[in-house]
Amino acid sequence: MTDEIRFVDEDEFFKEEEKVLPVKKEVSKTSLLCFFFLFGIGAGAFVVSRLSEGEISLLYSVFQGFYEERTMEHLIRDALLSFSVQGVFLALLFLSGFCAFGRFIPVFLLFFRGAGFGLTFSSAVLLTGLNALPNILLLAPFAALSALILAKGGSDAFCLSSCILAALRDEPRPDTPRRFPLRFLVYGIGLLILSFAEVISLISLLPLVQSLMP
Repeated sequence: MTDEIRFVDEDEFFKEEEKVLPVKKEVSKTSLLCFFFLFGIGAGAFVVSRLSEGEISLLYSVFQGFYEERTMEHLIRDALLSFSVQGVFLALLFLSGFCAFGRFIPVFLLFFRGAGFGLTFSSAVLLTGLNALPNILLLAPFAALSALILAKGGSDAFCLSSCILAALRDEPRPDTPRRFPLRFLVYGIGLLILSFAEVISLISLLPLVQSLMP
């Protein structure tokens, strides 16, 4: 019995490679933006560690709304408040995509978003100790998911900004993200759903987590 050898057409091979490479590039940019988000958390925690107790108390009072008790009566209000903060970052990412020199704006936005979490969580832990851990444990997964959505949006904005800059310089254009506005609409809906899920989890699960803490 002889084995049949199938030769792959060269054009077909390179077409498949062209489909895979943009995905790899998008994943790498998303991963890089997630890294800057984590770096921002570390930077925020470091800043808090260098502050005095009075400065930490002032900082904690600014973010105290994140740790106030949630109730079903104010579910919509609290969810929309959480979404509004994330929506501002998403809107800035969307606008940066239409700016020729906005390629590095997503990096700064993800860094500052992470720094906000680092400042918030660290100030709460330093002032309230273990009492802040239930809130942090419940908020951390939603913070990670929202950061992933923002990183995906940042990757799309980076690609579109690079295309605009290449067009202005009359250079070969990189791959343009398809359906850019639609993608951001999906990201916005995802963040809105996460905001409601976050508030509902704090209402329903926070007492349980607090009862398990020593």
